[in-house]
Amino acid sequence: MKLVIYMEKIMDNASQRQQPCALSRRGFLSMVSAGMATIMCGSLGMTACSTREPQLRIGSNVWPGYEFFFLARTLGYYHENSLRLIELPSATTCIHGLFAGTLEGGLLTLDEVLTARANGLDLVVVTVLDTSNGADVLMALPEIKTLEALKGRRIGVERNATGAVMLDAVLKAAGLRPGDVEIVPATYDLHKDYYNNRKVDAIITFEPVKTQLLQAGANVLFSSALVPDRIVDVLAVKRQALQVSPKTVRSMIAGHFRSLDEFRTSSHSMAQLMMPRLQLTPEELVQAYRGLNLPGIAENYRWLGGSSPLLEEVAVDLIRIMEEARLFTGPISSSGLADARFLPEPKR
Repeated sequence: MKLVIYMEKIMDNASQRQQPCALSRRGFLSMVSAGMATIMCGSLGMTACSTREPQLRIGSNVWPGYEFFFLARTLGYYHENSLRLIELPSATTCIHGLFAGTLEGGLLTLDEVLTARANGLDLVVVTVLDTSNGADVLMALPEIKTLEALKGRRIGVERNATGAVMLDAVLKAAGLRPGDVEIVPATYDLHKDYYNNRKVDAIITFEPVKTQLLQAGANVLFSSALVPDRIVDVLAVKRQALQVSPKTVRSMIAGHFRSLDEFRTSSHSMAQLMMPRLQLTPEELVQAYRGLNLPGIAENYRWLGGSSPLLEEVAVDLIRIMEEARLFTGPISSSGLADARFLPEPKR
């Protein structure tokens, strides 16, 4: 039986005994509802409407790789009337907002974008924000010191593609089958509680919980550094929104790279501005970013530009893994996924 089918049967049973909504990989803040302002073109005339772009609404949950957009907002790089960053509890609620029309874009993992595209949402990736290089991990109780010792143990994991990719890699590295462990559905907001109260013996999680569990004595038995380019975070925007709000999209992306540069040159002072949302000290926050690759402008052109963008090549491999795990209900293509036109000019 395929891994994800096995996971879903266990998780469907567990969800009847557990918390209601399955949050996706990254999120724990209270949901902020998005309102929509109606632009009346009739009385203003076509000239006014063509020069004023509608507000761009971008959904995001909490994740270090997404934080530079919020830092840019804090630093005053964005105007609220043209760009609105909406903080949500999960990527699931972000995708729901995209389908409902209350959002034009979102900060998502590549697998989440592919899943949305497979369900008919025409999303285009316009920035690669990070690739996980150890930020996503399997953490175990102190007495569990090897992957092989997970046999017969309870592993907490989110019910999504990233959780499935990480769990599949963990089990293969341990030489175990899905039936050799007990899979416990655990949304991100429950990770710390489940570990501290020993509701699980190990858990697949990520920053900032990774740092918090390290302080509690947890062992890191596996990390995303062993599965490079499988977990990629991106800014994805609806194709139609790219056509009606190109200036705002460019301004948003430019602000991301500008605040990223600020962090690289003044990491401690920028971390002090970022710590309230991430709930980490400046020192912990700087440490957390060591588990992420943060592509700059030039590297983004390699990911998104050219006739065969690297992102689309990575997506082909990820689609294969997700299809094998039966995470898609229909055909999906990576064609037209990447667009480098909104990136700032590369520095010379």
